[in-house]
Amino acid sequence: MRKKPLVLLDVDGILADFIGSVLTIIKKETGIEFYENNIKTFEMFEDLKTSKYNIKNICYKHFKKPKYALKLKLLDGSVEAVERIKELADIHIVTTPMHMNPTWTFEREQWLKKYFNIDYKDITFTSKKYLLKGDVLIDDNEFNVRSWSKENPNSKAFLWSKSYNEHINDLEKVSNWKPIIEYIEKINK
Repeated sequence: MRKKPLVLLDVDGILADFIGSVLTIIKKETGIEFYENNIKTFEMFEDLKTSKYNIKNICYKHFKKPKYALKLKLLDGSVEAVERIKELADIHIVTTPMHMNPTWTFEREQWLKKYFNIDYKDITFTSKKYLLKGDVLIDDNEFNVRSWSKENPNSKAFLWSKSYNEHINDLEKVSNWKPIIEYIEKINK
């Protein structure tokens, strides 16, 4: 029996609407309405500035609260896509921990179990995603895609298209699950 491909999957920006949460916090705390297309760099707080408020500090205050990770909303289509990928491949979550929140990793594990039935054994918390081996990586961070691709030259990385990576033209970008699932179907034959 052929071994299933291993898909490494990021969470924020792919499965969880982290940006939406940030924008909601800003509007609630300041009354200022930003939109995702205002964010042009991965370091979002460079783009979300006002003269009146320290947006980063406001958001960090919320990030530190217990249950923050549990309250993140799902991105459209993510549950169905993960279900389909699980039929074709093994999934391992690779997500960067939020060290300022002492409950983050436990809550992230609970969130992934609740929505995707992914067990804690299939989750790695690291900012060094390039250290993990797999057949496919799906991430929204240009650095993660580039560094992982360099370490895994015979594998495939997809950069999930976001406003903060729209200037990137030399990586394979996707804005929906269809090309990813088609690729996994192809390598699973």
